[in-house]
Amino acid sequence: MEFEDLVLVYRESISLDNPDRLDYLIFFQGKLIHSVENPHAGMDKLLLEEGDKIFRWPLERYRDFVECQSLIQEKIQSALDPELVLGTFVFSSNILVTNFTRDVLKMFVHGIHEILNEYTREKQNLSCNFPGTVVRRLLRTPNYHKRFLSAREAEVGILFADIAGFTRISEQVLKNPALIARFVEEWAQRMIRVLYTNDGIYDKLIGDCIIGLFGAPFFDLTQPEILLRLIATAREFVVQTREMNDEPWLKEQMMKHPGMEPLGVAIGINFAPAFVGQIGPDKTYTGLSQGMNNTARLQGLATRDQILIPASLMSVARPFIKDCEIFEEESMPVKNVAEPLRFHRILVT
Repeated sequence: MEFEDLVLVYRESISLDNPDRLDYLIFFQGKLIHSVENPHAGMDKLLLEEGDKIFRWPLERYRDFVECQSLIQEKIQSALDPELVLGTFVFSSNILVTNFTRDVLKMFVHGIHEILNEYTREKQNLSCNFPGTVVRRLLRTPNYHKRFLSAREAEVGILFADIAGFTRISEQVLKNPALIARFVEEWAQRMIRVLYTNDGIYDKLIGDCIIGLFGAPFFDLTQPEILLRLIATAREFVVQTREMNDEPWLKEQMMKHPGMEPLGVAIGINFAPAFVGQIGPDKTYTGLSQGMNNTARLQGLATRDQILIPASLMSVARPFIKDCEIFEEESMPVKNVAEPLRFHRILVT
């Protein structure tokens, strides 16, 4: 069935900071002309102003995007929630519209529905580890699982961050398991947003320790570019954790315990070789290496609002360290390792 113009608008819900985002495809004379990668200024403006109200537009509103006089509109409903519209498309053709062409069109809508559902599931799975920009780049690449997600050895940026005094806060202030879970969840969500803003990857959360990676899965950044993102992320972790002290519900709990130290975070960062990719029975994206272990050790040596970095990286990293105090080199012996761990402490002021 030939068509002249086609406009498809659909929900794109993989971004933590914009869960209601809408994307679109605009075909003109059978060819894809506009999308989020090649935007249409008018459509961008309308989506910004009206959001998903576009799903309730009358046909006449689409005449800015399609030129044919004969238009057909179909909505794509969610299979789980009949009230939820996943998308809508407007189709124009010079072919006479008959019952047969309408039946073909309904089959086409069903196919689009299945594709959107599968596409959304894949995006949601990927967004457990990757920011939206990375997810979209992956999904545009044929055979992306093998090309970018299969495990390989590569140099990556590594970050371990742990809430300072978490055990004391949990046992003496929050106490209730539901409050402890709420606290960790809100803190982790803040940190993941920071990671994603700086092109980082969320590896996992172990208790109150969050692990992030930088440089993967495309491995097209230089060491200075990765260190810039690592240091910016670590510093913002400190800032965001401090700001959580002003959360009303948490502030109320803390005020019941005078003398309790405010929230802080202890961080270790590194740049080292690792075996990175989808690893293990559940194929989660993670990294394994001595460098990962050493980063965990650095984090364990850090105190409140400190960032620990290997001494070997300071010559490259120093220009990126702003509004911080850098301490002299220290060393720490590591069990079963010949060379001691040499590092600098960075205090975020």
